[in-house]
Amino acid sequence: MSADFAILSESTLHDRYLRVESRLVRYPDGREVAFDIVGHPKNEHHFVVVFVYFTARRSAVLLREFAQAALPQRGSLANLPTGGFDPRKHASRAEAARAELSEEAQLRGGEWVCLLPPDHPGVLEAKWCRNRFTPFLCIDPEPDPAHGALDAEEHLTAQEVPLQAVLSAMHGGDMLLPAVHTCSCALAWLRQHRRVVDSPLAPPGGCEGGRGRGFTVRRLSRASDASLYGRCLGLRASLLWPRESPPPSAADYDTADGEATFFAAVRCTGQGGEEEAELLGTAMLHDGRLRQVVAVPAARGQGVGAALVSAAAEAARAEGRDELSVGAWATSETFYSRCGFEPDSEPYESNGMSCRRLRLRLAQAGA
Repeated sequence: MSADFAILSESTLHDRYLRVESRLVRYPDGREVAFDIVGHPKNEHHFVVVFVYFTARRSAVLLREFAQAALPQRGSLANLPTGGFDPRKHASRAEAARAELSEEAQLRGGEWVCLLPPDHPGVLEAKWCRNRFTPFLCIDPEPDPAHGALDAEEHLTAQEVPLQAVLSAMHGGDMLLPAVHTCSCALAWLRQHRRVVDSPLAPPGGCEGGRGRGFTVRRLSRASDASLYGRCLGLRASLLWPRESPPPSAADYDTADGEATFFAAVRCTGQGGEEEAELLGTAMLHDGRLRQVVAVPAARGQGVGAALVSAAAEAARAEGRDELSVGAWATSETFYSRCGFEPDSEPYESNGMSCRRLRLRLAQAGA
């Protein structure tokens, strides 16, 4: 196909970190059109992206990284360990990927998979950009005590998150596109090779019908999700209220419910809309507080609670908050600890239950 188009001339317009070139192209019909082409020649116009997966915890590593072109709307976006292939330092693209994993995620080793065929030139970053990238999957790496240093201009944090958080970032418009592509390829490889079992690998708002025990987390709208919202209130009342003494009245929560964001973990059982969705759990977010995270008994141990916490954390981060708090029962502290929460108070009693306030530090957008 490229033989039908001819490059007539190229000249450099700007050359600093990126090079901008004027390229004159002749089309098959004889037209001649000039384009601006952007690229990074120091890295031979190639970079690598790494998806990290931990088998036992069914989790991944996400970065929150400053993205200079995202200003003024955003300061940081979700990303994966990413960096340029520098022939002065790297013997191969795989070596470049290992270096980026060490520098940006402070990890090393693991099982490595290149997610492109051996002879593939790399995925084009954009049609007007020379840069191409190679996506990699790294399974079960270990901490790197001698990790590399970040580049001087980089500002990022790395966090291990449930797979649902990856899906939320991918489909919520909060992730850089090379990372989105790499996540998609890596998750497809993990499914194909049966390395992911019973994980919520379905996009928000959709269902993974008939695929194991797959589920998804929905952020509810009271107007369009009225039936499911009502079912969440019923589930909350049936599972939580009987354990509190005295149980709260509905009036105690009317104001908070009206201002809160509700999340529902659902599994589709048919094609009939939300009435056909099996409700597995629910949670609410109100003024930076995570409240009333519950899962039906039959769904416990399937990652439902962790996925709800992850969705609420992403929503809190999108609101510009740098932490998420929860008033946890003593019996739930271990669960929240696994989700990354830390104690933020001494134990106290509430409605006959021993509780403690916990908090989860979030990577703040723009930090």
